[in-house]
Amino acid sequence: GLRAQGLFGPFGRVLLHDSTVQALPDHLASLFPGSGNHRKKKRAALKIQFIADLLQATVVHCSLSGFTRNDQAAAPDILAVAQRGDLIIRDLGYFVLPILAALGLKGAFFLSRFKSGVRVCDLNGKPLNLAWELRTRGRFDREVLLGAEGVRARLVALPVPEPVANERRRKARANRDARLNPCREHLFLMGWSIFLTNVNRNVWPAQ
Repeated sequence: GLRAQGLFGPFGRVLLHDSTVQALPDHLASLFPGSGNHRKKKRAALKIQFIADLLQATVVHCSLSGFTRNDQAAAPDILAVAQRGDLIIRDLGYFVLPILAALGLKGAFFLSRFKSGVRVCDLNGKPLNLAWELRTRGRFDREVLLGAEGVRARLVALPVPEPVANERRRKARANRDARLNPCREHLFLMGWSIFLTNVNRNVWPAQ
């Protein structure tokens, strides 16, 4: 299975944290509030947060709430179940730097995509221009400090095929939400897969 591939061999558990939403009848809106709309009509929706161990194919944590408790609010849930030697995999919805730091203090490992706009510094606290680094070197694999908190992590960036990069940029430009209009640097960084982890490169080479 997954362990036999070698990628997950060093870890006691591989915990995937994710969520899903299920619409409910409107009369349940007081218990499970859904997303709002311009008509102010109360909708109901069930948000299911779950943490599953991919190695054992078991659910180790599950919680129910309304839609209004988003993934970022649920980010600390992982701290109640994470143990030394676990690997935590979560998407950007759960990206909270202090939670990543707390996982490291527990002796757990994490894998996350990089959130655009987060400040990146070298280990001396000097700001790094990630776009410039990638234009110059073509790839990146270094220990860095992240955000105002200075959370230490390994940042890995490898180029994606040009058709993949172009499709990402096409979707970003087509997004109708003006708040999400990507800047030039953000469009450039779409040409790379950029990850954050605290797994040592001796265990996981960049590729």
